[in-house]
Amino acid sequence: MDGTFLYGRYRGTLLVAIAQDGRNNIFPIAFAIVEGETTEAWFCFLKNLRTQVTPQQNLCLMLDRHNSISATFNRPSSGWTEGNCVQVFCI
Repeated sequence: MDGTFLYGRYRGTLLVAIAQDGRNNIFPIAFAIVEGETTEAWFCFLKNLRTQVTPQQNLCLMLDRHNSISATFNRPSSGWTEGNCVQVFCI
């Protein structure tokens, strides 16, 4: 998961979640265009990702060390708790 700024005609931030299958193919599973990479934007994105796309247990989330993502992950109402998934950081 990560976010990137949009430049040009349309402004905002693109939040994206990608996955990898058993054959090492990488593909997008969800995206959102938001006003900025804020805690509330990440909360809405991750909560909907959890309830609508990835309700299964034992998932691994690979994230960068952005403060908004970590704050969202630690909120109990987001659906992502340490008991049902693992959070790792890309370096």
